[in-house]
Amino acid sequence: MTKLSLPERAIFLEGVKYIIHGLVHGNPWIKINPSFKKIVADELKNENVLCEDGFVSWIPNSLSLGESEYFGFGKMPFFKRINFLSHFIYYYLFSNSNRWDPEIFERIREMGSLEDLIEVRNFLFEGYPNEPGGMNDLMKNKNSGTIDNPEGDVPLIIRRYIYEAKTSINYAKENDLKELHIVVGCAHELPLEYLLKSREVLEKYFL
Repeated sequence: MTKLSLPERAIFLEGVKYIIHGLVHGNPWIKINPSFKKIVADELKNENVLCEDGFVSWIPNSLSLGESEYFGFGKMPFFKRINFLSHFIYYYLFSNSNRWDPEIFERIREMGSLEDLIEVRNFLFEGYPNEPGGMNDLMKNKNSGTIDNPEGDVPLIIRRYIYEAKTSINYAKENDLKELHIVVGCAHELPLEYLLKSREVLEKYFL
């Protein structure tokens, strides 16, 4: 298979190679450069690809993980969605970074090459917590136990990580794949890598 230039994390699990690509997608405050979307599409055009809903329009040959439908995001009131997104951005771009760059949104808007993506990723990943510590912090804030010992109401973002990991594994099995590319937002990359490597943790969650 073709060697890709996109940043990636590869996990080998039961004969399948799962390749996670953490990218930056648009939101109400950021519009991604169309030329950058085309670069990503060209990189993945010959691959089996599952991705977050926000990336489906980028990659014509991809399939959606179906999170919007599964979690009912389309039925969520607009202001509740904005509130959720705002808290998510704050947690991953502000509270975990000691070197917040007020121009980061503009740097993301101007991405036009994989080199630009790598530069943005390097900045973002300096602020992301190691796993499972990051997920455990989120669960602690909601009095939900830990990722390997959940209690009560597990936060939505954690349920999304679990869903992405389980859906990817099931999709690869059902389609007898030896390699699967998973395209998610940068902040999902480390949690997803940890969960794919931790089957005993995944088995504690039923979706």
